[in-house]
Amino acid sequence: MAVAYLNNGATSFADANWSDGAGFTTANAELVIPGGSNSITSDVDQGSDNIRFLRIARDFSGNIGTSTAPLDVDAFDGAHAEWSTANNNEGRIVHSGTGSLFVQSDADGITNIIQDGPGKTFLVSGAAPYVRVNAGTFQAETSATIATKLTLNGGSATLLAKTTGPTTINVHGGSHTLNRPGTTINVYSGRVIIECNDAGSTDVTINILGADAYVEIVSLTTSGTVNVNRYAGMFETARLKKDLTIATMYTAAPAKFGSLPKGGGLLTITNQYKLDPGAQSI
Repeated sequence: MAVAYLNNGATSFADANWSDGAGFTTANAELVIPGGSNSITSDVDQGSDNIRFLRIARDFSGNIGTSTAPLDVDAFDGAHAEWSTANNNEGRIVHSGTGSLFVQSDADGITNIIQDGPGKTFLVSGAAPYVRVNAGTFQAETSATIATKLTLNGGSATLLAKTTGPTTINVHGGSHTLNRPGTTINVYSGRVIIECNDAGSTDVTINILGADAYVEIVSLTTSGTVNVNRYAGMFETARLKKDLTIATMYTAAPAKFGSLPKGGGLLTITNQYKLDPGAQSI
């Protein structure tokens, strides 16, 4: 499939500014913004178009869209699946530039969003089933949905308040704030602050898996069940603001605990099990 490039210096996504003279209007388009410093704020409403791939190169330093008028587009090949080198036909937007991308999806969604450079991506609204943050900053606004999987390899991610969150959140590095729940949160490394005042009825399981993993719960209010498994790393509740009941906690010897709540919340652990004789209970 042919690749179309945005003309250098363009401030609009109009068809004429693309090397193929069509841009977003080409079915299953593969589009590249190779460089430049101009911000692109015109012709950003491409909601009737469904592209396959938009790549924002590292040499592009401008902004795309605004918080009130984001790029509106779908990136979808007919079925949502996570992008990989072995599965590289999936719809995706990859932001490697140094500016800010404001984006929202339309009816079909953006299958994959990959924040891959020093810039920032704001998912203003709509659905992106798979999100990966390798570097830079990512933020999901309250009207945005990440339903399936969030992978945090580095950088900084913030999920603003919503009663539902991804089925799986895997954290391998970086520093992140979750104001919405995840069904299963696996923390291998990096720092995660959970401050979720309304998780609806979501059942949440937190697995702290690596020596460099740090998980702090400030609040996690849900009518569902909360389980925490401490295999390694640090678990902190010092700033807990609201009462939290952990139904089941498994603890291995390498795991560490910060301190009991000092912020007004009461921590209750219903069932606590040591996996090793030297495991530190709470």
